Amino acid sequence: MSNPKQDSTVAILTALPEELDAVLGHAGDWTKIPAGEGKIRTYYATRKGGRKVVTASALSMGQLNAALLARDVLLEHAPDYFLLAGIAGGLGDARLGDVVVSDQIVDYELQKVRDSGPDVRWSVYRSDPGLLDAALNFRSDDWKSKIGTPRPDGQDKSRTQLHVGVVLSGNKVIASANAAGALRSVWTKSAALEMEATGVAAALYQSAERPGFMMVKGVCDRADSRKDDQWHEFASHAAAAYCWAILDVLPSHRPKVGPSRPELSIEADVGSIDWRGLRFALSEAYNLDELEVLAFDLGVDWDEIPGRNKSGKIVGLVKYLKRRRKLPELVVAVNQDRDGLLASYEADFRGPS
Repeated sequence: MSNPKQDSTVAILTALPEELDAVLGHAGDWTKIPAGEGKIRTYYATRKGGRKVVTASALSMGQLNAALLARDVLLEHAPDYFLLAGIAGGLGDARLGDVVVSDQIVDYELQKVRDSGPDVRWSVYRSDPGLLDAALNFRSDDWKSKIGTPRPDGQDKSRTQLHVGVVLSGNKVIASANAAGALRSVWTKSAALEMEATGVAAALYQSAERPGFMMVKGVCDRADSRKDDQWHEFASHAAAAYCWAILDVLPSHRPKVGPSRPELSIEADVGSIDWRGLRFALSEAYNLDELEVLAFDLGVDWDEIPGRNKSGKIVGLVKYLKRRRKLPELVVAVNQDRDGLLASYEADFRGPS
């Protein structure tokens, strides 16, 4: 019987030529696979740890290009796992040269623009639990010595740190501390800003059999007015070195799952829910008009909900649904409308098995 790990495939995607070059800097036996008839993609393939590894780069930056690349790689090579490697802007404690691994990827691009300003309609994608578990339990620092270029600040490569957290993703190159801070004021655990992760996540989420996905990117700037290219090469190589190192500890084949979300039990226990967090999430994701539509979808007469402002209305709506044991329906509706915004509540609503 063959070892299932021997047949598994991992794809490492990049957006920029320098990011691809950093990945190709690991292993000397990459095989170039030119685009076939009727196709445009050039791939590179090798093996590591009993796996097939394929890599390719998008034609340009941004969500759409990343989504098209992910779709093509999925159709051509059917990987079990996807890693997105490259560069990102650092937030919070993530400093120049550090590496950020995603536990959640948040798309901030979809917005409703009003006279008072934009209302962001967040879409949230969670990293594959198998990949995330492998990253959280990978204790070796040997990968730092394998970074293929020196730090621009002259410091030792061992200063490079790893961060696991929320990644904010959109089509904008953000070089404004105010703009980055406004996004982080909502997602306070965010560690990076970048431009491709939600494109890949959306493409894989909408595939018939979803492979696992996780983003790994090096911090090349702080998403402020000091943004430049000085750290691009090191950040690309740091991300590539980490991706290459964890290939040996990834799970073998990932169980394939369909794209539909699990239905929630209406009779589940809701005693452990963080009500303050639930109210805050609704407040940030919906304006008053959208809340009225949401209530209508749930069969609730909005005029019956007490409250003089949005915050009060949300409190009234949550209390109303709680009394009628309809909070699971709220979670299902919001997750479908805002791509998993309340996914963390699903386990609580399912109750004991």
